[in-house]
Amino acid sequence: MNDANTPNTPSPTPEEKPEKPVRSWKLKPVHVRMIRAGIAAAALTGAVLYSTQTPHTAHPSATGSPAATATAPAHSSPTSTHGSPSPTTVPPKSTAPAGTAKKKSTTQTITLNNSTVTIQPSSSASSQLMGDMLLYGLIIGVGYLFFRSMKKRQTSLVPKSNHDPLSTRPATRFSDVAGQDEAVKDVQEIVEMLKNPERFTRVGAKVPRGVLLYGPPGTGKTLLARAVAGESDATFFSISASSFEEMLVGLGASRVRALFAKAKTMAPAIIFIDEVDSVGQRRSGHALSSNTENQTLNQFLSELDGLEGRDNVIVIASTNRPEVLDEAFLRPGRFDRKIAVTLPDIEGRRQILQIHSKGKPLADNVDLESIARRTPGMSGADLENILNEAALLAGRAGTATISQANIDEAYMRVVAGAERKLEMTPEERETIAYHEGGHALVAKLQGDGKIVESVTIIPRGQALGLTSIVPERDQVLLSKKQLLNELAHLFGGRAAEEMFLGDDAITTGASNDLERMTQVAENMVRRYAMTKLAPRAYPSGDGRGPALDDPGRVAGEVDQLVTEAAERARKLLTENRDVLDAIAKSLMEKETITGDELAGIVESMVSKRAAPAVPAPPPSPAPKGAELG
Repeated sequence: MNDANTPNTPSPTPEEKPEKPVRSWKLKPVHVRMIRAGIAAAALTGAVLYSTQTPHTAHPSATGSPAATATAPAHSSPTSTHGSPSPTTVPPKSTAPAGTAKKKSTTQTITLNNSTVTIQPSSSASSQLMGDMLLYGLIIGVGYLFFRSMKKRQTSLVPKSNHDPLSTRPATRFSDVAGQDEAVKDVQEIVEMLKNPERFTRVGAKVPRGVLLYGPPGTGKTLLARAVAGESDATFFSISASSFEEMLVGLGASRVRALFAKAKTMAPAIIFIDEVDSVGQRRSGHALSSNTENQTLNQFLSELDGLEGRDNVIVIASTNRPEVLDEAFLRPGRFDRKIAVTLPDIEGRRQILQIHSKGKPLADNVDLESIARRTPGMSGADLENILNEAALLAGRAGTATISQANIDEAYMRVVAGAERKLEMTPEERETIAYHEGGHALVAKLQGDGKIVESVTIIPRGQALGLTSIVPERDQVLLSKKQLLNELAHLFGGRAAEEMFLGDDAITTGASNDLERMTQVAENMVRRYAMTKLAPRAYPSGDGRGPALDDPGRVAGEVDQLVTEAAERARKLLTENRDVLDAIAKSLMEKETITGDELAGIVESMVSKRAAPAVPAPPPSPAPKGAELG
């Protein structure tokens, strides 16, 4: 029952949904410009079409038809000189009342040979005209807006304010750069030149215009350039060389000019161009290339030559491929300094790990020295990725610190990929165990400065198993003996399969090992001259050198190296078959064994084999009364 003071309004039912608010659509300035351009273009096109198109059609009618408005008398039809009748035009009679203005009639009547023809406007021509006007107007309007937007893109290169991310004042210092002591020493002079250029110009020295940083990816070239800007308190312009190139010819050169002009107004400044080989590579004679890439390179070199010492602007470029740069790009007076940024050594890797471990709670059992020792050939970016992956693993597990197990798993993820769950039979697992055990045992028995870090039969990435072998220290040279030992341990997996399964049951698991063996052997023959052939290089004929004169001789030497390595691996495994069985058994039980566990298995089996056999006890003498007399 409702109260008297309460309005009798129905209560909402569950099925009723609240009404959605109506959105108002407002024309944007670009839409208004598009409409205006379309209307103007339509009007212009319509006027042109109207002036060139015939607007009337003729409709004949018979004599005496009601459509005829007038008929000429017979006696008034004049004849031509040839006797043929000439047409007579009779204007229509006006029916407008007196005192009103007469409108000009658009209808005409022509009488010819007792026939009357009435000419009047056609409505179909008008509709055709309107359709053409709208179509052409729309096309011209859209084209006008497209070219106008492209013109705006050409003029927008550099930031409109100093707060744009392109120009910054980085806070990076040389203390943030680890593992590149030699490169830091080379660029410290650049800092002094930017801070106090008069100190050098006073004695006649010229401030270098450009510095080229080259080296493998991930070694810290961009970080080093930012550190130079931070130490010298200079404005840092960072841009990728690929952003200079666009579809329109001349846009790259325009961007180069604008960039250098902006840097001169904000001196002291550093222009850092990443991946400069995109515009600085050797010029070709291709027509399209000469119109775009060459024009951008020429403008870049022109702006670089125009830099003076008083401008206080230095260009730092980085590349991973210095061999493809144009000779004009590298000549003295342009990029005077060429600084190599190489992969860090073991001490550099330890310093990089310490820098990237800041802010990450490491457990007490984490040993950065061991991580640096097992990661030869890795760049600073790779090491940062390992620590970040370890932090992610610790976060997923919900632990408060990053343990050594997290770092070990992160290392394996970076090197080989994440673990995969595959359905395998016990026979397949045992085959993989013998295969990886053969790799590990041959490498362990040969030694030669190699350490077996771990052996696993857990599938990772594309591999069904993995044997991690690292050098004891960083090596800059490899001997022939070391390469031969590498061939032997690469074949150790296939040799173990032959011993365990037999020649007829070997598997496809050694495909990658055989490819790597062939590559190492070919390098020994073609590049290093480590065979009985003449001591010279034997190019492979892939375009990087002269064609190979005698491929059969090289193939024979490669076959001999691979065959000798295979025999050496088979011999080592045959002599230590009991050790191989013990390693495979341990892998079947644990799936992963460390280098220390592998060393323990090998030492225990070898010691058992070397222990002297216990002699049998001598027979006890017979009792004295037992002799026969």
